[in-house]
Amino acid sequence: MMLFLLKFITLSAIIAKYMGAIAVSWWVALIPLYLLIAIYVCTIIFIWWYVSNHPDKHIAINNINELKKVSLDKKLSKEQKKQLTYSILAIGFPEDKMKILRKGK
Repeated sequence: MMLFLLKFITLSAIIAKYMGAIAVSWWVALIPLYLLIAIYVCTIIFIWWYVSNHPDKHIAINNINELKKVSLDKKLSKEQKKQLTYSILAIGFPEDKMKILRKGK
């Protein structure tokens, strides 16, 4: 990642030099870097917003919270163990494959 940023800054400095901005090339070279950082920050903010506004879409988060609750209680019935197994498997499986697993096929 750092090598990519170094290449990005160097390329920006070369472009700034050929544009005739030799005197201000140090800050002109950083403009694309600032844009890259802004895109990165906006992406993180969007992901945070999406996760917080669509909790039902994230099965893995719900299952991990369920695992934390169940792990405190050591005595589980057979049905609870079965549901816990399906919860663990659901973290990495799409819903249609989970239906097949639940049917036992």
